[in-house]
Amino acid sequence: PLSITPVAALINKKSLTHDYRGENNSNLETIYFPQGVGEVEKLSLRKTYLPIIHLPLNGLDKAESAKSLGQLSSAYLNLLKNNVIADPLFLQLITTSTFSLLLDEMIDNVQEHATAENVYLFAQYWKKNNSCEFCLLDDGQGLLGSLRSAGREVADSEDALRKILETGLSAKTDYGDIRRGTGIRTTRALITNREINGEFFLMSGDAAFLHSASQGQKFFRF
Repeated sequence: PLSITPVAALINKKSLTHDYRGENNSNLETIYFPQGVGEVEKLSLRKTYLPIIHLPLNGLDKAESAKSLGQLSSAYLNLLKNNVIADPLFLQLITTSTFSLLLDEMIDNVQEHATAENVYLFAQYWKKNNSCEFCLLDDGQGLLGSLRSAGREVADSEDALRKILETGLSAKTDYGDIRRGTGIRTTRALITNREINGEFFLMSGDAAFLHSASQGQKFFRF
């Protein structure tokens, strides 16, 4: 998902011609590469993957946009419930707020800050090692654009990423108000804790951040 989703988004955004053949041909067709699926409610949610889901947001009002993004969260939770979590305790956690936070916080950022025209989600569960990878992508203004639009002092994409992750800087933070730049940090903490033992990757502009529960954390530039 982390590799395929950006490629699909780029092909669609720029109307690029593409051709794929060989051993991966049937797999790419199965996940609806590159165009994606636009109607989440028609998906079969009992599979071990969610195909590329592509939701155009351009032209939707706030309520319609929230409904579409909410469908992404529901589809993701169903994937986890049906495949990833067999332990009754974890299943109970899924029905509360813990696991929904992993995607809901990111979706909230898309809706409130990104000014995106398109949103993508692609997820895959691998039974062999009981792991799940999912990628959420939008084509909005990015972290740097969001912070600058709110009047924050940030030098570049890496500086924006560092300040959000290290200090909780947010486009919503005003002097005297409760600091609200915790959504991304909360998501990162949940994914990389000892129980989930996962990896969190965030890319915006030419900067990225990787936090692995087993390998530590790193900022880097492209």
